Amino acid sequence: MSKTWVEIDTGILKKNILAARKTLSVGTDLIFVVKSNAYGHGLLPVADTAWSCGVKFFAVANVDEGRILRDALPKAMIMVVGFVDENEVREAMRSNLIVMLVNEEHVLRLEKVARAIRSKLKCHIKIDTGMGRLGVPWWEVADLAKKIRKTKGIEICGICSHFACSDSHQKAFSELQVRRFQEAERGIEENGIKILYKHISNSGGVLQNKLWDMDGVRIGIMLYGYPSADLSVREIRVRPFLQWKTRIVQIKDVPTGFSVSYGRTFVTKRSTRLATIDVGYADGYFRSLSNNGYVLIKGAKCPIRGRVTMNMIVVELNRKVGKISGDEEVVLIGRQGEEEIGADDLARWAKTIPYEILTSIRTGDRRII
Repeated sequence: MSKTWVEIDTGILKKNILAARKTLSVGTDLIFVVKSNAYGHGLLPVADTAWSCGVKFFAVANVDEGRILRDALPKAMIMVVGFVDENEVREAMRSNLIVMLVNEEHVLRLEKVARAIRSKLKCHIKIDTGMGRLGVPWWEVADLAKKIRKTKGIEICGICSHFACSDSHQKAFSELQVRRFQEAERGIEENGIKILYKHISNSGGVLQNKLWDMDGVRIGIMLYGYPSADLSVREIRVRPFLQWKTRIVQIKDVPTGFSVSYGRTFVTKRSTRLATIDVGYADGYFRSLSNNGYVLIKGAKCPIRGRVTMNMIVVELNRKVGKISGDEEVVLIGRQGEEEIGADDLARWAKTIPYEILTSIRTGDRRII
């Protein structure tokens, strides 16, 4: 059995939610993005906590996540931001999920199923204003709206888009996306479809411009404690609420010239105390952290020595650690004493982003504190 676990501090999450909500424009919903198992934090504990704080609207990655969340929160508004195909329409309707429409073919396929069961599928039109991923190009939206108006199985509840560069100091492209979105909105309304709900902004957008709030803002990474740095026109103080911990499995004193782990990529230059730690890339601890990352033991940063292996890593116990029994907690993400390692630190060392670090954690043991 793995000795690795995750701790979720829901008290911090509540403070993050309150900090974000109080800055939003009047009438703007906080749409909490809990996709991909709440960015690796745990879908149900995160959503339950948010609901207790008054959050009523959630975004998930797929119909399966939507069904799980619907069972837990019968009265919530739940939107699937990923692609939904015709085989999932019945479940989406049973779970009362809002689905994104991405092009004409998609509309026709989903509408056919909904019409066959004599019901209407709740949908938002996803408009591609420059992300280049899912969505109807903004210049095609008006024509699509004409065709949707004639269907019997689709209910258009809103429209949305997604910023491509809202985590950048350069606002020009985000501003262009907003103008394109507004152009598409006018085209839809000119074709007789009243738009009840509009949303484009995400964590970066919320921090950059209040005018982008519209009816709802989809906030993800910021609520998990990792806002985009130095972008804010709003003062929103948030903190990470996930800690990832493990245990030492062996301590050994080795001489000068002792090699560590596969490939002998680290060789000691002096007598060294090493600790073998119960975590590896099978747990989601990136192999790119080999000889390149740190853990916390007794409040001291201890460097990884040698390659990260499937289930274990080796670290050097520096002098600050002092006497050690081997029963001490090892912090992979979190605070210990005066030191802290965040998902953003691991991301920097591994040359990736905090999103990937958090959603890669595969530790099954999750504890609510």
